[in-house]
Amino acid sequence: MERSDKEAESASASIGSAPPFRGVGPGEVRAGVFVALPAVLADFGLDAQPFLVEAGLPADLLADLNTPMPYTRGARLCAAVARESGCPYIGLLLGDRGGTMILGPLADLILQAPDLGTALRAAVDALHLHDRGGVATLRVDGDSACFGYSVAEPEAEGVEIVVDLALAVTHRLLREWCGAEWHAREVRLARRRPAQLARYREVFRCPVYFNAERSEVAFDIRCLRFPPPGAPARQSAEFARQRTQFLALADLPLPETLRRLLHTALTERIVTVEDAAARLGLHPRTLNRRLAAEGVNFRQLKSTVQYEAARLLLRATDLPVESIAAALGYSELSSFSRSFAAWAGRSPSEWRHRLAKH
Repeated sequence: MERSDKEAESASASIGSAPPFRGVGPGEVRAGVFVALPAVLADFGLDAQPFLVEAGLPADLLADLNTPMPYTRGARLCAAVARESGCPYIGLLLGDRGGTMILGPLADLILQAPDLGTALRAAVDALHLHDRGGVATLRVDGDSACFGYSVAEPEAEGVEIVVDLALAVTHRLLREWCGAEWHAREVRLARRRPAQLARYREVFRCPVYFNAERSEVAFDIRCLRFPPPGAPARQSAEFARQRTQFLALADLPLPETLRRLLHTALTERIVTVEDAAARLGLHPRTLNRRLAAEGVNFRQLKSTVQYEAARLLLRATDLPVESIAAALGYSELSSFSRSFAAWAGRSPSEWRHRLAKH
């Protein structure tokens, strides 16, 4: 995994004479997420190009893996591939076979980190350059570290397949860093339990739980101290400089930064303006003033994120409405139901039932 300076400089460019990597725009994801699509579809006797065109994407999309594409069209592509291949776990195959190649320049950055914890924190901070339709999460739960992915586009078709793909990539990253004998403690997926479970056990090699509040891989917290395999320890100061340079490729507007933070913070019960300001290194008054200059306020953004997260859990899982309310920080079901009715014009149960009929 050791790289020369020349290789590191070229990490921001794709294959051939493609332009330098500059990140993706709002609601976009890198085409590299489908780096394994041609090979996976070939196993089913299928060609990738018709699926790309059907999803409204260029037939030559994969010629430059740094090409941005709409997140919702990528999710639509996942759904079409699963449907036509007859393989409901196609997301697992795409993620496991693609591995860290899917992350492209982001992988080039995090693989330079001095230890796994630093690498994962950098992935959380920099994922928006690769994917602005989802959010990476890292939290501590007792003696376990939990690294995961949250979909921030709840209306995306095929969201369950996207979740499978993201967690398969997450698992591959951890296994490649920690070694072939490494095992996660468990994997939790914010999606319904599928009919076929064997491939999930084969890919993850640990207990797998469905209908979870969040999608994440839980593992021994001591792994966060692991240095990169097969390479001497990096200098923290040098990596910090590389991380700063990478993040400078694109600055997120403050409202989007806060929105992404809230997507991770809701299930951690970090939902006040004081908590959010502390996470952003700002005084609450400064945060409120800067949001006002953007024409929004904290309560509006929090409400938007709660609505997005509620729709995602209602749509992708069989979690009881009471559990969803608690996961989003509501102490009473009635409060959540009133808020959801104000957003959607109907109760959470009615919204879910109406969705199931279509």
